[in-house]
Amino acid sequence: MAKRKIDYNLAKQAAGNAALTEQTTSLTSPSKDSIRDIPISELITNPYQPRIKIEEKQLKELALSIETEGLLQPILVTTDLNKGFIILAGHRRVEAHKLLDKEYIKAVVLPNVSHEQLAIIPIIENLQRDDMDPIENAIAFKRILDEKIFSSQIELANKISVSKSWMSRILSIIKLPEELLKIIREDKFKDINILTALNTLENSKTISVYHAVKDMTRTDALQYISSIKKKNDIPVVKEKVVVTKNKITIDTKNIDKETEKVIRDLVSQIEKILQ
Repeated sequence: MAKRKIDYNLAKQAAGNAALTEQTTSLTSPSKDSIRDIPISELITNPYQPRIKIEEKQLKELALSIETEGLLQPILVTTDLNKGFIILAGHRRVEAHKLLDKEYIKAVVLPNVSHEQLAIIPIIENLQRDDMDPIENAIAFKRILDEKIFSSQIELANKISVSKSWMSRILSIIKLPEELLKIIREDKFKDINILTALNTLENSKTISVYHAVKDMTRTDALQYISSIKKKNDIPVVKEKVVVTKNKITIDTKNIDKETEKVIRDLVSQIEKILQ
């Protein structure tokens, strides 16, 4: 069985053209004069941070790099007058500093950050990472929409320069059964196209089908899922086909093209038998 290839190009391309991506890049690459040492004890996790879990191995590797080479890029924060500094970008760098028992971290303090920027900047940073977790992003997107920071999926998609279809697909992932989402995260499975296709199946079949396709190539996996879906759709034939004495009529209302093709093929076989 061919080994599945993870394709991150879609996410990179999606984030690459975003206006706020360029803004974030420029803000996190400032002049030396604008960098401050911020007490780590005064840092606050951004409530819109999409990264839920950081792999221990990756965190240790980052900590070792910081220990030997120093912090190559300062984190980006904004002030919270009541509490301290909210992290806009650099959550992993902060955790690595904690692992090294450091008291301070170099940061750029960005004043007057809007609620919209507070939500968007960490998402853009996450989208640019090779190890981005689509479930984390989907949860972050849903929260932004639930809190009405943006009025619609289209508005949010436009803000980070992704297509409406990409936004719809990634949001559909969190509609999968909770047990399956846990398995997907443990497997570090990241193919959005396959996960979206799984969401077209009955919940009772998604886990077994996922295990069947997770090591396939994307093409093979999508074909397999499509074949399972067709089998599930066949029972609608009884409701969609009306047989009279001299005629077989197909009601194609509210059925997809693949199901219609299945019905027509079956009817064609019946007609050949009757001839």
